[in-house]
Amino acid sequence: MQIHLSKAEVISIRSAAVESFAQEDEGELFCEDIVGFFEDSDIEVIESRSGGSADEFFSEIFHQWDGVDASDIMDMVEEALSIIDIELTYDHVDDDDEDDEEEDDDDFESDEWEDDDEEEDFEDNAF
Repeated sequence: MQIHLSKAEVISIRSAAVESFAQEDEGELFCEDIVGFFEDSDIEVIESRSGGSADEFFSEIFHQWDGVDASDIMDMVEEALSIIDIELTYDHVDDDDEDDEEEDDDDFESDEWEDDDEEEDFEDNAF
């Protein structure tokens, strides 16, 4: 069985892991995020092969992670899945890619405010 994660999914999972670690939430955010990217059929296979729930499976991985390097968490997930005969492939993510995505989010937010200003200008000049 093979599962593939896109670059956006990897960035989201890595961010959730870092945030979970910072919040000391026992990996809840990380588990919710990563489980959300798998199909229900993938989750069923993970659970049947691991002998527990998917949340428990990913929580155990999270607890083994030292929280230092976000890219390590994906390597650990890949390794854990390979032990239960699931091949995980994912798009490589550079730290620059994560920075670019954050800049894109900032650009969207600033564009949103600029549009509001333009609408107000239009309304003021309408009549």
